[in-house]
Amino acid sequence: MRKESSVIIVAVLIAGCSKAEAPSTGSIPGNCVPEIATVTQNVIEDQLAAFGNEDFELARSFSSRIFRSNVTTDAFDRTIRADYAFLLSNPIPDYQECLLTDNSRVGMTVSFENAPSVLYQLVNEDGGWRIDVAGIAQGQGQNNQVNEVGRFA
Repeated sequence: MRKESSVIIVAVLIAGCSKAEAPSTGSIPGNCVPEIATVTQNVIEDQLAAFGNEDFELARSFSSRIFRSNVTTDAFDRTIRADYAFLLSNPIPDYQECLLTDNSRVGMTVSFENAPSVLYQLVNEDGGWRIDVAGIAQGQGQNNQVNEVGRFA
């Protein structure tokens, strides 16, 4: 149970709001090319929309294969409700940073009004971007935190 909880907390998938409300990708600091930033934002926003509808099966479908193989939909549901309930209220994401580590991994820092910031690590698999891990940001060192999240994968 401890291992499953750790995986869930690190790999929690997050985001929410309509794409029309999100800021333009051109304003995000970091080294992501606009096309990759846009596609990865869409994945996060689609998952957030699923959370807003409490459709945990759909929300989990935006996860990487590794996450889906380690975390059941029921476990994912319990973790989101217990530790990330703010994602269920359709929060508007504010993209703070997008770091492309290579053509197959992106780190994205996302803040939400009156809620903690979330660090996402997305992977390019099977021709599409999937959320591999995510977690609540700690402190102000965003660059280092995105890299730290990736170590838990």
